[in-house]
Amino acid sequence: GLGPFISQRDGDTQYSHDGGTGGYRTGLQVIPAKNIVRVALINNTQMSGSSIIAGTRIEPPRILPKEVPLDLALLQQYPGVYALDQETRFTILLRDGKLWSRLTGQTFLPLFAKAKDQFFLKVVNAEIHFQREGGKITSLTLFQNGREMKAPLTDQAAPKIILHTAKELQSYSGNYALLGLQNITVSLRGNTLFAQLAKQPAHPVFDMGADRFEYEVVEAALIFNRNEKGEVIGLTLSQNGALLPAAKVKK
Repeated sequence: GLGPFISQRDGDTQYSHDGGTGGYRTGLQVIPAKNIVRVALINNTQMSGSSIIAGTRIEPPRILPKEVPLDLALLQQYPGVYALDQETRFTILLRDGKLWSRLTGQTFLPLFAKAKDQFFLKVVNAEIHFQREGGKITSLTLFQNGREMKAPLTDQAAPKIILHTAKELQSYSGNYALLGLQNITVSLRGNTLFAQLAKQPAHPVFDMGADRFEYEVVEAALIFNRNEKGEVIGLTLSQNGALLPAAKVKK
């Protein structure tokens, strides 16, 4: 009746929920196996109870696993789209003999194998393990911050995204004047382009070929335009059936 979220934290079952009312936020965590109850009471709306409680966890020292090589035939079994919930998905791609993972709204990060069906990330303390039924991949589980989050494999095919180096994407960065009224700012973060319209949040966009970069969080695309020298001189925002041009603003 209280609607708690049930998950795993450091191998133990935890029950948690955030809440709030005007000007206040709260958080609750219960770990029965360890007789732990944590409550966060916050007198503002800028912080969440779950983030405060998560900060009480002491991360053990990390020892990077040893990377092991896997056959290409085995690596080809992992790509796909795995649904964590209705809005959040893992996208797994295979490019140049290496697996890449992306969580909705984030950049692609390389995965490194430590065993069959078990991979780790180097830039963050996290691992992704794949599960099988009858020899076929059916889901993955993210292990991070002591939590275990399972994402079943969907019927959606892995998108045909072209991955680039930061140097290859540099020419797209800049400000673009949309109809001369407001700017679309295209910036580079790591090996991923982010696009931000006016005061809206920045979202990653991914190359689908022919200078067309698509959003993941909305059904929209940026189609970049070039001059006869091959230089990027503008873009067209394609959304809701409309094509809105935007010239690149010179520095």
